Amino acid sequence: MKVVLGGDPVFIFTEEEKKGPGRGWWGPPRGTHGETSNFGTAASEGRIEGESHLGGGITDSKLIAYEDDGKGVWKEMGEAYGHNGNSEVAAYKLANLLGMDNVPETVYADVGDEKGTSQLFIEDAKVGHEIWEEADQELKAQLAKQELEGFDPNPRDVKQRVLADIKESDRADVVALDLVIGNVDRHDGNWVVSEGKLWAIDHGHATWQKNDAWRMKGLASYSSLWDGPVTIPKSRIAQWKKITREQFDGAFQGIDTSSVTSRVNVDNAWKNLQTILDLDGEIG
Repeated sequence: MKVVLGGDPVFIFTEEEKKGPGRGWWGPPRGTHGETSNFGTAASEGRIEGESHLGGGITDSKLIAYEDDGKGVWKEMGEAYGHNGNSEVAAYKLANLLGMDNVPETVYADVGDEKGTSQLFIEDAKVGHEIWEEADQELKAQLAKQELEGFDPNPRDVKQRVLADIKESDRADVVALDLVIGNVDRHDGNWVVSEGKLWAIDHGHATWQKNDAWRMKGLASYSSLWDGPVTIPKSRIAQWKKITREQFDGAFQGIDTSSVTSRVNVDNAWKNLQTILDLDGEIG
């Protein structure tokens, strides 16, 4: 339900809605391996029930309610501040191909005459920087009990507290995806946690550049999820080795990969994946 407070539309969700198709912030993908779900269909067809502006990013984003099919975070398609909508959709489809279930379903979706993308939204998730703040406050309270009130916790201790509650395999998946697509924008506002599950959001600033093994370690260290060397599970590596180039290219079907403004570079992504395989999943 949408109400107006101070002239601005605000969504009020009933308890029944909270139990419905959405599960938290940018929620789990509805489709399987790129398959379009009811949410994806509703978003693509523009079956909009209501909308409100959503702050927090540098691009124009909106919270869109679709008719009986969940809610999505909509972003404009253009190149504002380097953001690229093709990259958002490509990252979702590629994650599905790689067997990762930690990128919410993302589809092309227009709002009126504005072209953009929509990513599935769920309500009960916490953004990384919120989790970071909670950990910081917990450690400050511990210091106060030790008569060290006013001292700031060691940032390293805060990070370890934050990452301790996130599955290592989930973190490895997100770091690997970022290396394949050349994403160096994984700050603590670009991942959320819902019911113990890590979700990677906002891939509009991925560079899709080719990187060698030496450079990959440096790129991985930019991630707020990085805490030293990452080991991708052997089962995951075995799965990726079975992916053919034809299957890889097929994951990008329907995505603009040829124009100058697209930025999505399938060939570079394929080479980055092969580099990870050559390293046997040992990053750093």
